[in-house]
Amino acid sequence: IRQSRVTSGQAKALHLEMETPVAESCGNNIALIKCYCTDEEGRYVPDAAPYVTFETDTTKGNVIGTGSSSSDHNPVTSVSRQMFLGEIRVGVKPTENTEEVWLYASAPGLKKAAVKIPFINANKVKESEIKSSETGGHIAN
Repeated sequence: IRQSRVTSGQAKALHLEMETPVAESCGNNIALIKCYCTDEEGRYVPDAAPYVTFETDTTKGNVIGTGSSSSDHNPVTSVSRQMFLGEIRVGVKPTENTEEVWLYASAPGLKKAAVKIPFINANKVKESEIKSSETGGHIAN
């Protein structure tokens, strides 16, 4: 049996990945997203350290915080942060009754990333529960 170890190359692209399950958009919940880099072969780059800026479609939600290291002295509420050990965490809070928020990440010299963050619209769930109870468990059209 032959084994080999491959070292990742230089960071070429940003990636965003959901870390929390879908939450209700009641105004109190947030989604937690991980941002990381990959090289030209798609391999994770554990020592990437770009300065990344995050944006949302602000009518539906906002970046409420970013973090990458306990030794980082930037305010938690900053929408820009330097990666530490190849990762950054981002908190996104939806406006009430939002069903999705787009989060965008960009850094100089790297391919940008975007992720659609789904949320459960609390009002629609309550409306369907009411309709369901009024029709004996069946939702009327």
